[in-house]
Amino acid sequence: MKAREIKEDLLFNLEFMGLLDVMKNIAITQFRSLQTMKMRFAQFFRYLDGFFQLVDIRKAPHRFINPKIDKTAAILLTSDQGFMGDLNFQVVDAALLNKEAEAGELIVVGESGERYLRDHGKKFTVFQGAADAGGRRALAAALKDYIIKGVHEERFGRVRVHYPNPVSFMIQKVEALELLPLSAFFFPEGKGKYRAPVILESPVEGIIEYLAEVFIEQKLVELLEDSKLSEFAARASHLERSGQELMDKQKYLRAQYFRAYHEIIDKNTRELFSSQILLKRKARVVTS
Repeated sequence: MKAREIKEDLLFNLEFMGLLDVMKNIAITQFRSLQTMKMRFAQFFRYLDGFFQLVDIRKAPHRFINPKIDKTAAILLTSDQGFMGDLNFQVVDAALLNKEAEAGELIVVGESGERYLRDHGKKFTVFQGAADAGGRRALAAALKDYIIKGVHEERFGRVRVHYPNPVSFMIQKVEALELLPLSAFFFPEGKGKYRAPVILESPVEGIIEYLAEVFIEQKLVELLEDSKLSEFAARASHLERSGQELMDKQKYLRAQYFRAYHEIIDKNTRELFSSQILLKRKARVVTS
């Protein structure tokens, strides 16, 4: 490769590295911003948990507490954005490997998960993914309505969500969360006992119904944000690796360029030296 061509590649790589660095910083900023916003969920769930610890409703005859049917609906949160292919496959595989998925329903969010399930010949219900906060809120509401309807129609009694959890900025892990029954979330062993006599002005079934709907929607918003965080983290990590590869290539091209450049200098030096020798010989012939 000629020195001029190598120099052009060096300039192109340098500009491309700058673009990747900008894209990586944007993904990092988006990750940090959304991560800070997620703190609002902790306070909400503490309040909700406080109510369920005050009133013991573990034996309440409500399908959101004690399911009337044992079938499970599996919700798969996948992303249509780039750099999420491996995580999407892990989410779908985790759901399909669960034996309960065969007897229950599959609900997939995102076209990527839809394509993967279709390739496996599975029946499923699909919801389109959401890119922004408003879209995630609307998607969570739509999923909540579908879940409530499915439980009331006794198509399933349990709901599990499979999603990519951003354990840290560098690590994203596919996990499963039991969304229903509420006992799986609010009443682990040793919790859910009366602390004091409580007077309930409304029927306990109505209270459970309302709180369950609020909980399901809020939790789905949180999990959708976890999926988005994983997307930002995966994008930043991929761009970091790509930038490092370009940097290594840049070092190689720089070495090639200096080699080609010095070869040109050596060649010109040899030609100049040869021409000087020829001129001296011609001068001797003329003088003689």
